[in-house]
Amino acid sequence: MNTPVVNTPQKRRIRILVEWLIILFLILGFGFAVKQYGVFDMLDLATYDKLAWKREQAPDSRIAIIEIDDKSLSQLGRWPWHRRVHAQFLDQLSQARTAGVFMNILFIEPSEHPEDDQALAKSIQKMRNLVLPAMLATEDGQIFDLSHPEDPARINRPLEQFTKNTRVGLVAAEPDIDNVLRRMYSAYDVQGQKLVNSSLLLLEPNAQPEVEQQLIPYTGGMDNYDSYSYIDVLNGIVPISEFTGKYVLIGATAKGLGSIFRTPFGMMSGVEIQANVLDGLLNNRDIAVPSPNETLFYTLLPIVVLMLGFLVVGERWHLYWLMLVQGVVISGCAYLFVGQHIWVPATTSIILMALAYVLWIWRRIAGVMRYFDAQIKQYNKQNNPSGNNKNQKFALNWTLYKVFGQIEALQKEQRQTQALNRELIAYLSHDLRTPQVSILSSIALYKKSANPLAEKTIDALHATIEDNVHKTLHYAKNLVELNHVQSGKLMFETHHLQHIVDYAVEQLHNQAKQKRIELNVERNPELESWVNIDGELIERALVNLISNAIRYSPSDSQITIRLQHATHDGRAWASVSISDQGQGMSQAQQDQLLGRETASNPAAKAPIQNHVSQKAPDAAGSMGIGWRMIRSVIQRHNGRLDIDSTPNQGSTVTISLPLDV
Repeated sequence: MNTPVVNTPQKRRIRILVEWLIILFLILGFGFAVKQYGVFDMLDLATYDKLAWKREQAPDSRIAIIEIDDKSLSQLGRWPWHRRVHAQFLDQLSQARTAGVFMNILFIEPSEHPEDDQALAKSIQKMRNLVLPAMLATEDGQIFDLSHPEDPARINRPLEQFTKNTRVGLVAAEPDIDNVLRRMYSAYDVQGQKLVNSSLLLLEPNAQPEVEQQLIPYTGGMDNYDSYSYIDVLNGIVPISEFTGKYVLIGATAKGLGSIFRTPFGMMSGVEIQANVLDGLLNNRDIAVPSPNETLFYTLLPIVVLMLGFLVVGERWHLYWLMLVQGVVISGCAYLFVGQHIWVPATTSIILMALAYVLWIWRRIAGVMRYFDAQIKQYNKQNNPSGNNKNQKFALNWTLYKVFGQIEALQKEQRQTQALNRELIAYLSHDLRTPQVSILSSIALYKKSANPLAEKTIDALHATIEDNVHKTLHYAKNLVELNHVQSGKLMFETHHLQHIVDYAVEQLHNQAKQKRIELNVERNPELESWVNIDGELIERALVNLISNAIRYSPSDSQITIRLQHATHDGRAWASVSISDQGQGMSQAQQDQLLGRETASNPAAKAPIQNHVSQKAPDAAGSMGIGWRMIRSVIQRHNGRLDIDSTPNQGSTVTISLPLDV
């Protein structure tokens, strides 16, 4: 009887097909789960931001912004202003025959002066196309969190007397998981009441869109649109004819007054974001987003195409086939976004294709390894029948070595954490205790006084208490920032360092002006100082350094901020130096600020004291946590922090960051 011949090639093809199906369904199932739980959403958002810069374009000249800025506050006084001021403003603007006006100011409560409300109501009736905002609030009156739509909410509309000739719109928006604002609701439904987006109402008074979020088609960064100061328009400095036929958006941009949001183009005020939304509606630049099911289909389709190619293309070409499919997907998504205004996220698909390739190649490698394993076992059986294998002892020793190494690394990390905790406790005991003792002393003096204190003395006690409360809050804020720097995740992006310096200096002009100190920024337009940093943290570190220089510099002096390039240890660096004309520091004080423990300065790890004499102008408080935050920021950016100072000759503090070459 003849033994049947086994068809080996057919058996091999069946095994390959089974393995192919297993890998395909594993990848598709994993892709479905990844998409459902948004595992790679952060990468998709980062890709979106990069492509958004490719869509930057000139703003629509039909849009104008009137800013409630610092200049307006300095002349009209603290916010909120009397509503008769807004009435005068609208009377002025009503003469311009604008295409529409969105006044991003809440008028949901009566003012203390009813005659002002009546004047404002009359002025509103003169406007042709005016939209006012409403506020989404919780049942207890707090601002409603759009990330929790299941919570009960209500609409706080403007007073009825203000809505007779106006429309009420929505301005609320919900940032993405990285706290960047990319989407705006076209409408929002609250207990059956639909609140339509304010920009849409300017164009379509009777619009009733679906309740959904749409991507904002940003045209660029801050100050991209024509902007005018509220006070200049009110006083007639800006001609009213400037706004004829335009859409005018009025909102707050002053520091500490209006809301500031992170966008793909940097920080931006709420009224500027509404301008971008309006621009997109005016020019039909809405960014279309496929439905979740369509997005899932577009994500998984390239995986199927790739796997089918693995069955057709020879194994030596599989890597090139992977690169081809990935290139087509990346190019197609970029074209759809930049050219057709359609956003299809591709990151998940790219990663899954790479994973499918690895598994498919691993299948082949696993077969080779099985073959070699069988050969080694056969060899050992022939040459070592007793089973004595010295390699087993070596493998065991190597495993123990790696385990002990991991234990040592964990112990080192624990020691560093304990040292950090001791350092923070030392800072807290020094920084927070001093103002609290001062507050308690002032209260005790007030209570123990046998005779009523003079009004001047009471005012002085109140001023002391208020000053120390602000110090306590400042220390607490520094402590929160320090914790974020040391344990938080940094958001690295490419920034021009000169822009970061300008933002930091702009925040401190008023502080310097109070002491008549000149902030001299030396610029070199030829320097291309692009660095990969967390821009917000570097800006905060620069603000702290310049603020310290102002605090410890005499009045009528000068502080110089200089950006330059340097080379250290064979690397290119961008350096920012802050030079003041204060009393300077000794070498021991410099070592203490930089955290260098030397033989002459064994207490470098102790709480950092003032680096100038207490007789220096307005020198007060410890800078321990602030300096620790600065050092931590620079360390986490692999940068350098240097001090060059001589007593009575001023100080120069320099931070250096690696250039993004």
